[in-house]
Amino acid sequence: MTSNSLINHYATKKRANAADAKLVMIDLISANHELAVQNSEKEEAAAELVAAYQKLAVQSSEKKERAEALAIAYRKLAVQSSEKKERAEALAIAYRKLAVQSSEKAARSDELVIENHELAFQNSEKEAHSTELFRANVELFFQNCEKDKQAIAFMKVQEELFILNEELRTTNEYLHLKNLETEQRTIELTQSYRENTALNEQVYQMQKLESIGQLITGITNDFNNILTSMLGFNEMNHDVIDDVTDERLKVELENHTQQIDIAGKRAATLISQILNNCRQRYNENWMV
Repeated sequence: MTSNSLINHYATKKRANAADAKLVMIDLISANHELAVQNSEKEEAAAELVAAYQKLAVQSSEKKERAEALAIAYRKLAVQSSEKKERAEALAIAYRKLAVQSSEKAARSDELVIENHELAFQNSEKEAHSTELFRANVELFFQNCEKDKQAIAFMKVQEELFILNEELRTTNEYLHLKNLETEQRTIELTQSYRENTALNEQVYQMQKLESIGQLITGITNDFNNILTSMLGFNEMNHDVIDDVTDERLKVELENHTQQIDIAGKRAATLISQILNNCRQRYNENWMV
């Protein structure tokens, strides 16, 4: 083979290798982009599932705590209601006893009136009747003493009922305050959950941008290495052109090498712009 044939064969082979490298690079970029999109969708779905599980767990715990607190309050109210019912029954019995004693007292008073009338008409039995009246008065005195004791006991029962009502009111106020504290705590936890969600979203976006930047950096570095090799071999072609004697072929080779230099430098400039753009976007997101 002549030197011209070698040069043509060598140039054709270089162009074919450059075209193949460019096609492989495009396929790699497309495949990496599809993988990045799929990974992003999977991570978003996983994050949504985790958030939903955490929300359900928090709601179940809060419902369980409120149910337990309500059950305890209901049991206390039931016990207090039963005690109040028993005391009310005791008061009703005391009222019935007082009514019976009052009726007995009234009957006894009627008897005393009759006896007094009989004493007015029977002077001979005055002393006996006076003795009976004295005994009756003594009995009435004891009955009045019993009545006073029962009245004192009734007042004590009323005082105990008043104390129980005060305790019940205090308990209701305490439960109301606890409910207010629980609602405030729920609001604070909700606000904290929203803030954490926003921070996690920012961290995820930064990680995604960092991964994309690393991918683009690796691809551009590899592509830059390929361009460096191409430009280096193109520089070697300049030395070969000096040995070509055919002026037409020499001019054609110089034109081709010059076009390769221009395209290579444009590609290097484009790669530099891509890297600078990635760094700028990453820094802006990091500052935010």
